[in-house]
Amino acid sequence: FTRDQTGDERAAWVAALLYAASPYLIRQSVSFMEVTPTIALLIAATWRIRRIATASHAAAAGILLAAVMLTRMSLAPVALFGIVLIARRDGAPRALVAAGALAVCVGPWMAFSRSTEGSALPARIGDNLYVSTSTLAEPIVPRYNVDLLMPLVDDIVRDEMARRGVVTYRRIDGDRLLLGLTAEYVRAHP
Repeated sequence: FTRDQTGDERAAWVAALLYAASPYLIRQSVSFMEVTPTIALLIAATWRIRRIATASHAAAAGILLAAVMLTRMSLAPVALFGIVLIARRDGAPRALVAAGALAVCVGPWMAFSRSTEGSALPARIGDNLYVSTSTLAEPIVPRYNVDLLMPLVDDIVRDEMARRGVVTYRRIDGDRLLLGLTAEYVRAHP
C-alpha cells in the first residue's frame, strides 16, 4: 500500500518493517483482543478508499468502515472521516453509498444497544476514564493493563448502587456512576 501511494520502495520497506516489528502489535497479536483484526480492517478500508470507481466499491468501503466501528467504536471518527474523504475525492454520490452501507451495518447494533443498555454508543466512557484516572490507577498505570482493575470496578459499582438502594440497573447507569466518580477525582486532583 505504501509503495502504491508513494511510489517509493524504501518507504514501503520502512512501513512494512515498522508494522511487523511494532512491540505493541507483537504483544497484541497473541492477546485475545480486537486490536489485531481492527488494524487489518483499517488497512483494508484504507486500501478500498484510495480508488472508488464504482458504487460497489463505495459500498465495500462503507462495509469495511462499519466493520472498523463495530470492532472498536472509538474509531468512529476514522470511519466518519473516511466518508468525508470519499466525498472529497470521489463525490457526494459515492460518499452517500458508502455512508448508507455503513449505516445499514452499524444502525441495527446501535438500536440494539439503545434498547438493551440505554445508550446507542458503548457504555464504557466512565469505565475507561475511571480505571485510568482514579486512586485505583495510581499503582497500576502505566506499567500494567488497566483492564486488571475491571473486576474491582464492577464491585465498586455494585456496592455504590446497593448503598443508593438500587438493586437493578443497566450498564449505562454504572457507567454514569463511574463517570461521576472520575469527575470528582479530577476536581480533587487537578
